Amino acid sequence: MRSSEIKQHVNKGEEEESLQSKHETPCCVKCIKTKHIECRNLTPTETVVKDIKQSPSFLDLETALSDLLTNITNFIEDRQANLQELKEQKKQCEGEIQSARKVINTYFDELEADLNIKMKQAFVKQETEIETALGDIESQKAQVQEMQENLNRVKSIASDFQSFVAMRMMSQRAQTEETEQQDWIKSEKFNWVEISVIPYDIKSIEDHPSSFGTIEVQTNCNKVALKMRKSREAQLVGTIGTSRNIESIQLKVKLECKIPCEYEEQQIMDGGVLPNGELIFCDRKNSRLVILDSEGDVVRNLMLTFCPIRFAIIDKNSIAVTTANRVNIVDMKTGKVLRSFAEGLKARSILLHNRNFIIENLGKGYMVTDLQGNTANHMAINFSNTYYHYPIIIEDKLYYAEQDSSEVVCSDKEGNQLWKCKQEQLVSPYGITSDHSNFLFVCGFKSNNIFVISADGKTFKEIVAPREHLCGAIAAYFNINKQELLVVTVNGNVSLYDVM
Repeated sequence: MRSSEIKQHVNKGEEEESLQSKHETPCCVKCIKTKHIECRNLTPTETVVKDIKQSPSFLDLETALSDLLTNITNFIEDRQANLQELKEQKKQCEGEIQSARKVINTYFDELEADLNIKMKQAFVKQETEIETALGDIESQKAQVQEMQENLNRVKSIASDFQSFVAMRMMSQRAQTEETEQQDWIKSEKFNWVEISVIPYDIKSIEDHPSSFGTIEVQTNCNKVALKMRKSREAQLVGTIGTSRNIESIQLKVKLECKIPCEYEEQQIMDGGVLPNGELIFCDRKNSRLVILDSEGDVVRNLMLTFCPIRFAIIDKNSIAVTTANRVNIVDMKTGKVLRSFAEGLKARSILLHNRNFIIENLGKGYMVTDLQGNTANHMAINFSNTYYHYPIIIEDKLYYAEQDSSEVVCSDKEGNQLWKCKQEQLVSPYGITSDHSNFLFVCGFKSNNIFVISADGKTFKEIVAPREHLCGAIAAYFNINKQELLVVTVNGNVSLYDVM
């Protein structure tokens, strides 16, 4: 009640003679006749207000007002204390953030140091191998120079008969040296080595990152062209790659098994060979990568958080796996996605070729990216969007199998078709691979057989007749290091052959 209202009531009270007890409202004689005509049990005002300041009600009011002010003071002091404490907590939080940042910096320093160690180890290993190869070359160089000096002496001072005998002996030694050089090429001693860092996308890594990335050692075909006369080349026993002709190619069964599965069924979409020789397959239905040893026993299951379709092995630590609308780089130890790219692409088959990914865009062709996923090129091809088309690259030509029409197609790298071939015995070709030189190995999904086809499409041969074990052959992989052909069917039948 405001002070003006109190004053008004005090002044009016001088005229009021009665109190209406029911409403606890004071009233005068006039009000009784007009506004309170029905009211009864009126108490005189002097009786009601007598000793009011000493009454319990007055004292209660005083106490209530005092309590209200005390409460208000307490609220003010509480909020002010809270503000002060928040200032102190702010300083504490800033200190904790700085401490956390120092811990993070220390951890990332450790990751950087670890990656630097791995990088240096990779360079030391490759540099050591190259220096060893240089030592072998210098040794052979000294031997060949000695042979050349001896030949010059023979030419200058020896008789014809002596020259004939010396020439026979030196020719044999020269042939041995030439064979050794070809062995160097076959053993990949002279493969061109490139080392790079594959950085991880820290934002896409769950939990705390275990590394900044991986060190990739990429080996490409050697750049050394051996110089020799064709007459000598024909005499050598160990020729390189192209000496194989289609009629002589044979397959010898090395392993036949079925991928173990604890689930009701499996849907195998791809297969390959890891750098350590273990076999790897992707099971789309059960979202896993299955790794088998050379005997066909399960080494481990790598469970994924997505449905895998096909893959390309990057190195022993990571693998690129396609799913419905992207490519995921997966850690081979944990199965975690390290990073993703090509999002929105209908990614299906994928090939790693010369440090580039060639990714099938279902029904539209192929997209070429670098190892980080940056798009380099598009190859527009109007092929079926029902089945997948694994790409094969031999020199500057692109090959793929068209299951709908049972054809093997060759095009240039712009997607322009050069030729296509079709064999009646090869029905619905699906799995396709190459020996990295001049032959394609193609599996019939419905004909249950394997064909070898020359890179020009002019010659072909059925090298494995129809077998039930090959029913539904969906993927093929050629292991160039061991000259092995791996074939897997959609229901998990595995066939591993020595190529002879």
